[in-house]
Amino acid sequence: MRFLSRLAGVSLCATILFASFPAFAVDGVIEINHALAKLGGVTPGDAPGYPVTISEPGSYRLSNNLVLTQTEQGIDIDADNVTLDLNGFSISGPVTCTPGAPACSGSGVNGANGIRTDISAKFLTVKNGTVTGTGAGGISCVSGSGCVIENVVVSHTYGGGITIGSSGRVSNCNVHSNWGNGISVSSSAIINNNTIHLNGFRGLKISGDGVLVTANVFSKNATTGIDMGSRITAVGGNTLDPKDEGDWFDFSSKMVEISTNFCIDSGPAPHTNCTGL
Repeated sequence: MRFLSRLAGVSLCATILFASFPAFAVDGVIEINHALAKLGGVTPGDAPGYPVTISEPGSYRLSNNLVLTQTEQGIDIDADNVTLDLNGFSISGPVTCTPGAPACSGSGVNGANGIRTDISAKFLTVKNGTVTGTGAGGISCVSGSGCVIENVVVSHTYGGGITIGSSGRVSNCNVHSNWGNGISVSSSAIINNNTIHLNGFRGLKISGDGVLVTANVFSKNATTGIDMGSRITAVGGNTLDPKDEGDWFDFSSKMVEISTNFCIDSGPAPHTNCTGL
């Protein structure tokens, strides 16, 4: 009996010891899942519960879904050079939004993003999964540079779908039914091959210079397909199907190259090389 008691004690100590270390996969990638999020310690400084804090560079991968309340943030990235592979899984909360209108269930919660980067974090990559139903934005890399978001579905967030700063890229994403803008970008970025539809405000908001927008589909966003507040923007090869007739573009720019787009309105025929003016 005494032996069994000691054996149980050893087992408990081993469980605590191994739980205090990151869950490395066989390829050296650190795994993140709901159980580890509740336990904490994914990286140094990561407290138990949400958000999961990534404080060190490296590669991270979801191994199951992360389930949030409306007030919780999923993952907080406080380091440069982080790759986060959602691995086909989701970061999800309970919010549902009305497609094509700025209206969602409950109320917005400041900071309750699916994924957020620290103000100084750079060179983030997020790929291959879903962010949905969060109490604020979906993926927010608003101040970081060099953010790459690819092959991600972002929907039903009580904020903007995807927000990136300068020198980034958003590719092959499906961004729909979010309360705010589908995608927002600062400067020197590439937005290509995305489907951006039924968001509560603009499909794409551009606030800086040097943005290339190609091969996207903008459909039935509540206000403008593309809003360009920049001086130099190139827009080509996109399809724009606005909610209201002629609401393809909105811009105050002086140097915008618009060519080879396919624009739809309520008239009898689509327009090519359209300016929306």
